[in-house]
Amino acid sequence: MGVKRVDSAVAHAAGSSTTRFEAAVVIEGAGVNDRVASQRYGAADVFDLAGRLVADRRRPRSEPAAAPPRRTWSTAGDPRWLPARGVLYAVPAVVALALLPSEDPVSATLMLGGLVLAWAAAYGVASVAWSYLGNLDRPAARRFLRRALLVGTGVALVLAVAAVFGALVLTATMSVDLVTVVLLTGQAAYLLAAAALLLCGREAWLLGALLPAVVGAVLGLLVPHEGPASALANPTSGVPARDLLWPAASVVLAVVLALVATRGGRRPVSALPRSAWTHAGAQVGFGLFVAVLVLFPALEQLLDPGFDPLPLTLTSLALPLVLTTGVAEWLLVRFRERTGALLAATGSASRFARGARHAALRAHLLYLVALTGATVLFGAAVAVSMPGWDVRLVLLGADYVVLGTALFAAAVATALGRGDRVLALLAAAVAGLAAFIVRGQAVPASGTAAILWHLGTGVVLLAVLGVLVRRSAGVPVRHR
Repeated sequence: MGVKRVDSAVAHAAGSSTTRFEAAVVIEGAGVNDRVASQRYGAADVFDLAGRLVADRRRPRSEPAAAPPRRTWSTAGDPRWLPARGVLYAVPAVVALALLPSEDPVSATLMLGGLVLAWAAAYGVASVAWSYLGNLDRPAARRFLRRALLVGTGVALVLAVAAVFGALVLTATMSVDLVTVVLLTGQAAYLLAAAALLLCGREAWLLGALLPAVVGAVLGLLVPHEGPASALANPTSGVPARDLLWPAASVVLAVVLALVATRGGRRPVSALPRSAWTHAGAQVGFGLFVAVLVLFPALEQLLDPGFDPLPLTLTSLALPLVLTTGVAEWLLVRFRERTGALLAATGSASRFARGARHAALRAHLLYLVALTGATVLFGAAVAVSMPGWDVRLVLLGADYVVLGTALFAAAVATALGRGDRVLALLAAAVAGLAAFIVRGQAVPASGTAAILWHLGTGVVLLAVLGVLVRRSAGVPVRHR
């Protein structure tokens, strides 16, 4: 078939894929790019290599034909569960919800900083696990996820102890203690455990682990002075240990279930290429930038003395964005399926470009509708439960709708192979927000000014990413 040499991962792609598009995705997941496809396999590019492999099912004599592997766990990305995957950040989001306003900004800053780092780490872990799954090496993925959970939780514990000790030595606060250490460690452990469960296809297990946290949240709504939110927002109330048992139970249950789900791991069949680890590092940066963009209003409220606090914690308006990330993932999968079908059915490049751009626009509009609806419902609930709500929350809600749509555009552009451009754009946006915070130390800014700056950053980011998606969506090679 004109291919110089076929190793096991690439040959397996030929035997397990039904279309050229599917084989190209698996091959790229194994770390084979256009340069490797040309130099190592004698193909023009990855898409050409995939076409040759699918066209000729004959395996090398050195590799006997194997029966299809028995399905022992659900494949990550099951469309039936994708819309619910926003619960990955549900528990940390509820914790952050209660942080502001807080009686002690030091403890709130530690928690938000810990959430940003844990968020970024979860992106990196998921990227490496996906690389193993792309190699069709699920036992290696389980092994990596289990080690990442155990090692990551240990590292989080060490960093939490160091952060609390530093806060006690360098500041006058007395509100950080063992509970702060447990919270910092717990949110990192939960994110890593949730990532492991989702990548193992155990979404139902994760939903079950969230039940105690849901009970605690309902308790907080029915009894305003009870529950996790009251304990976190009032760290000196003397009741945090009791009320935090609800989310703590969810964290422990998620970790235990993740350890069960990742049993049966083994060493990888073949080591991941350097490009897979480089991509994972880029994903850590992606997660870090996304976390800062989402949590900027909360960070600004903590760091800027001129920020006039709102009656409702700012991070609560990010909950609709967080919880619709599963919808975004589902729409992205549908977009890839649609463009894959267009590749197979369309013979004209111009017709394909029109169809792919229409599919991209449709995906963005559907996500915009979903996020706007979730934000309106959440805002209505806030208005009913809190008669004294501030009109600026409407502005912040619109701000998060724009930002969420921009982040969805970033995900689409990344899927189209423009991850480097996306990372640079997110870095520029974070730099702009950081400049506003630095300026606020010399010239305090009002809360309205901070929200408008955040909104303006989201509008510019959405516009630039929209152009990038439109240009990339019309190029067939971007849909491999």
